[in-house]
Amino acid sequence: MISHPSPICRPGRFPTASSLTLSLIVAGFGCGGVKYDSPPPSSSTTSAPAAPPSTAPAKPDPNRPALTQRRTDDVRESQAEQERGARVMQPGEARGKSAIGNVYVTSVSRIAELSIQARLETFNAIEGRYPESHEEFMEKVIRGADPIALPALPPNQKYAYNVAEHKLEILVYPEGVDPNATAPVPDAPTAPAANTPPPPPLGGGRNPLGLDLPGGS
Repeated sequence: MISHPSPICRPGRFPTASSLTLSLIVAGFGCGGVKYDSPPPSSSTTSAPAAPPSTAPAKPDPNRPALTQRRTDDVRESQAEQERGARVMQPGEARGKSAIGNVYVTSVSRIAELSIQARLETFNAIEGRYPESHEEFMEKVIRGADPIALPALPPNQKYAYNVAEHKLEILVYPEGVDPNATAPVPDAPTAPAANTPPPPPLGGGRNPLGLDLPGGS
């Protein structure tokens, strides 16, 4: 079968106005059809679904020492922290999430309790009393002439001083209670000053009823 060239591209013919216009259009694209510099655009506009957000746990800070290497002098006031939502850890209660962690935390917290109790007994032997406030406890027992740093506890636990019972306690903070926040510490009781004379009575020694009062002239 003999193929004849297109009348538009056939040489030797005088083009008419209409054929000349069509020839210019074909010349722009070529006789072989439309050609693209890049692949023809796709008729589909559907984009690929977005990747789901990563749920991997945050990586620990490599520059932060391990729990076994950290120390702290952060001792809270037990009553104030319990009012904020913390509770006192009970004897025999698991103190770590794993078996190894439980053994470690139980051991170091017990050593801390015994160390602080020995210091409290020394304070009592010298002063004839125990620290009467959290402030005095921190100043004289924890950060005194011989400061002490206690082994660090897990993030949801803190040391606390029980002023009424004169002992160190371990507090546990439930979910929703920030262990790093601090509650206002109650003011220490103030003892009356010694040898302070009583104030003079009102009214120059007489009351409104005209009766003599002690100390009147």
